[in-house]
Amino acid sequence: MKKVIFIIALFFSFFLQAQEKYKYVIVPSQFSFFKEADKYNLNSLTKSFFETEGFIVFYDTDIPDHLLNDRCEMLYADVLENNKLFTTNLNVNIKDCANKIIAESVIGTSRDKDFQRAYTIALRNALTSLRGKLNFANTYVKSQNKTQEIKEAKNIIKSEKYNNSDLIVDNQTIKNDKKEFNEKLTAIETASGYKLLNSKGLEIMVLGNTSVDNVFFAYRDRIQGILIRKINDWYFDYYEKGVLVSKKIDIAF
Repeated sequence: MKKVIFIIALFFSFFLQAQEKYKYVIVPSQFSFFKEADKYNLNSLTKSFFETEGFIVFYDTDIPDHLLNDRCEMLYADVLENNKLFTTNLNVNIKDCANKIIAESVIGTSRDKDFQRAYTIALRNALTSLRGKLNFANTYVKSQNKTQEIKEAKNIIKSEKYNNSDLIVDNQTIKNDKKEFNEKLTAIETASGYKLLNSKGLEIMVLGNTSVDNVFFAYRDRIQGILIRKINDWYFDYYEKGVLVSKKIDIAF
């Protein structure tokens, strides 16, 4: 139970910090798989994409002095090549200052025989998969005092109660949203958790494993939250405009 409380505490802590956003993204001026800068204008394309997503973007050769003093104010984007016979494959990953990957695109592919078109198409496909999903919260703790971080997270939940109607957080009762998803979803196991499909085979939600049974990180479109089993039912808990929402979901695992 303590582990469950801790996972939920970290979830709430994440959203309480949601106004402290990353503003800066650093993009290489030259990708490692090319011998020249901005080959095929791919670096410019990458920089432009992150700018349209609302970030202030610099090439790694043009980082302002005031940002060099605290590299953890920035995210670092890179493009990786994994070409195969007759196929150009590129994917984009985004790392924090600890070199931890916090977001990764799908693999963009192209079979075009023209190199410039192939690389451009593959990169556009990869970048497009990240569109609207880059609203990162800056959870960097300058002191790096993990013991204090855990203590603060635990203190977020002063009491907890699960039943069919209430969830108590910081002595404030949040009413569960009684509106269920329209139909029963089917869970398909993946390498990192599950994906939930509707009766038409469309992906409704992606789940990520945690160290606690019956608790998953949950992603639905742009919404991030947790999926948790309360009594005998599954609930998707997330924040919407600062308000905690809890939706019951019927899932066949």
